[in-house]
Amino acid sequence: MKIITIKTDDSKHYYFASQALADKGYKEIGKVKYNRKFRTDSTDLYEKDGKLYAFREMYHCNTTVYSIKLGLVHTLKGEYEIVKDTTSSEIR
Repeated sequence: MKIITIKTDDSKHYYFASQALADKGYKEIGKVKYNRKFRTDSTDLYEKDGKLYAFREMYHCNTTVYSIKLGLVHTLKGEYEIVKDTTSSEIR
């Protein structure tokens, strides 16, 4: 999976990765399930400019998010399943 890093705005304090990604134009649309090292992982799925991204990890200090790593879904090795979010949840 190809990984990209998103840096947050230093002038704002984000408590959740979804808040920071929403400010950068990423929309949470559901979950993606994929195989990773002999196990199945499920993680949040984001969309921006027609590309799908899977949440990988975030770097934070105490309660403030500083950067987020996302993986491009189409570069996943093996099979994956996209589970669209059927509820209209608000950003945390």
